[in-house]
Amino acid sequence: MPTAPTALVPVEPAVHTYVLHLKLVKMVQEWTKRRGDLLNVQRYGPTCMTMALAAPWAPAADLDVVCRQALLLWAVDDELEAVADEARFRARLAEFTSAISGEPYRPDPLNDALAELRADLVARPLFGELGQWWTDTMIDGWVAGFDEWRISREMAAGAPAPGYEDYLKIGTRSILKTPMQLAMLMVTEQASLHSHRNRLNAAIDEANIAVRLVNDYASYERERRSGDLNVMMLGLTEDQVRQEIHASVDRFREHLGPLLAEPNPLRAAVTLWRYLQTPVSFYLRIDYLS
Repeated sequence: MPTAPTALVPVEPAVHTYVLHLKLVKMVQEWTKRRGDLLNVQRYGPTCMTMALAAPWAPAADLDVVCRQALLLWAVDDELEAVADEARFRARLAEFTSAISGEPYRPDPLNDALAELRADLVARPLFGELGQWWTDTMIDGWVAGFDEWRISREMAAGAPAPGYEDYLKIGTRSILKTPMQLAMLMVTEQASLHSHRNRLNAAIDEANIAVRLVNDYASYERERRSGDLNVMMLGLTEDQVRQEIHASVDRFREHLGPLLAEPNPLRAAVTLWRYLQTPVSFYLRIDYLS
């Protein structure tokens, strides 16, 4: 619930975050001029604001990489959703996989941009520790996206919807939150996170559930009209979905609790916590594409 305005609330942190957001929007715009018409301009604002809120202490040049990744993943999703047949979907998916894996690929604007994204992350100190995980979950997310694409078309032809648990097995991968969280850590951290890996892994997995559900909650009407798969098509009410979202956020916080409770909290844990709170807070109020 909104709180009453008070003169005692400092505005400086909000101004700093908004200025960082503006810098990121400008950087994305300049990148788009070089790369052509790849990205949906409607998404610049919410994407850049999400990254600024998640890690307001990070330089814009670092967060720019994560902004570009988010916008590129949307561009990939937009293209694949419009594909009419399975053979074309698989062929395009193979191209994206090669570009993101550092393998030879067919040059085109989107493939080139994905290869550039990988090159930007390879240069980061933590790529050796997190890079293969990032690559694997990126590819796995696209494969899950194909499963969603196929199931949506089968449902349109009269097939039954999947069960809730089966949907989550696919939807928590296709949301691509894991590679987004890993990219955020790679651009904001330098020291090894190996000793905290178990807690971070568990929290990242839980964030996938929360963001999948809250994304579906916000986009239900739009996806119902377009025929896209959504958890609220499986019989859950709005209240039930909200309860599941809050329960998932609570479990995420439990995983990171000891790291956040330290006198000097692990910054990676703080980043992941803020990077979950931000989209959840947005999506519980508004669809990013509304």
